[in-house]
Amino acid sequence: MATPTITPMQTPFPDKGQSQAAFDYNVDGLMNLFDSMTTELPVTIDWMQDRVNEVAATAIGGDLPDITGQATNMIRHNEAGTAAEFRTPAQVVQDLGSGTAGRAVFAAETPEDGRTALGVATVIDEDDMASESETRPPSQQSVKAYADGESSFGTSGYHRLPSGLIVQWGQQSVASDGTQAVSWPLTFPTSVFQAFACLGSAFDVTSDAGCAVYNITTSGATLRIGAGGGTFAVRYFAVGR
Repeated sequence: MATPTITPMQTPFPDKGQSQAAFDYNVDGLMNLFDSMTTELPVTIDWMQDRVNEVAATAIGGDLPDITGQATNMIRHNEAGTAAEFRTPAQVVQDLGSGTAGRAVFAAETPEDGRTALGVATVIDEDDMASESETRPPSQQSVKAYADGESSFGTSGYHRLPSGLIVQWGQQSVASDGTQAVSWPLTFPTSVFQAFACLGSAFDVTSDAGCAVYNITTSGATLRIGAGGGTFAVRYFAVGR
């Protein structure tokens, strides 16, 4: 099937500012355009559908051909201005003029090439956001990984706030009147501001039931209890960054 053409309107559109004769003449021209469209548009639609069917059938078969000159064609007036025609990629590049950005975008073979031609920042994929770029957008996957990595919820866990503040908590068994080293769920990158501990189970009110946390470092601390008679759960809480 030959590439169809669309005949443009040969007269100006009717307008209320025109003389009666000019207005009548232009109405006739508009009617002629409608008459031509009744035959040209169905042919054009059929042609475009054929191209769609060809590409779809080939894609389903797993062998999509070069569609240059087909799917990437654009419609514009021909050089003479007497009809519309489908423009090839080479003609579109020519229409873009000498601008290197426009040519590069149209010639781009991948989305990444197109973004580069337009000066759009390349997407960055870093699960830890280590580069802290102010100009490159993160990928969806890295945003999710970063958000998931900022919290761990459970009996022992932590949460990092956007300001960099980290709160951590946990529970550790400590023998009566003894000590026990404990590691924070997450090592504090810089420092520990405060740490607290308390008994997490019942104790004899007549005994020394003191509870302490000391030897505090960015990676952990030492827990001590004074309660006697068995092993006790000690709950701790630490804040730092």
